Amino acid sequence: MRGELTLRGDCLMLGDAVVFWPAGTSWVAESHSVVFSGDFDGSVSVGSHFESGGGVYSLTDDFLRGMGAAGDVLRDCVEATGARDLVLAYP
Repeated sequence: MRGELTLRGDCLMLGDAVVFWPAGTSWVAESHSVVFSGDFDGSVSVGSHFESGGGVYSLTDDFLRGMGAAGDVLRDCVEATGARDLVLAYP
């Protein structure tokens, strides 16, 4: 996975895809940064080029169904941004 990390409204994007992160990742609104924890130590800021491991999910994949409230937020971001894909990204 690679691209510029941007913020569209309240949605983080990696390139043209809505991006989501491994468990334990946090958002620091003051610095517009994503902070990783555990095995994925470090951070990335909005406006930075980011290269990572991960995977691409299409909207036809059923994985969002099992994500509860997080899946709802991702669906809302897809609708708000017009994205076609979701990206799981980790350093």
